[in-house]
Amino acid sequence: MTKRSWVQGSKEEQSAREEKLAEEKIAAILRTLTSNKAYMVSKAMRNMDTENTEVKKMLEQEMVNIQNISADARKEWKGYIEKVESQFLEDTFLAAETKAAIESNLRNGKFSSL
Repeated sequence: MTKRSWVQGSKEEQSAREEKLAEEKIAAILRTLTSNKAYMVSKAMRNMDTENTEVKKMLEQEMVNIQNISADARKEWKGYIEKVESQFLEDTFLAAETKAAIESNLRNGKFSSL
């Protein structure tokens, strides 16, 4: 082997080592980038899960509040209906009594001077 062929071979080996080293560095960079992206996606998913859980709890509380308001309104409405029905019956009986009294007075002639 001549000195020139040895130098040529040495340069080729050096070039191959440098190329392999560059490929390894690029692979390490890609692994790091992939790992970082995976971490960021994982973190974003956890944040979304946490936010979704908080929103779900808030909506559930709002539903409970609405159900309580609805139950209270139902009770108030039922009380109002009962009061109106009672007042209606009272008014009906009072009207019937008044009518009977007027008819009785008319039969007995108490309003004849009017």
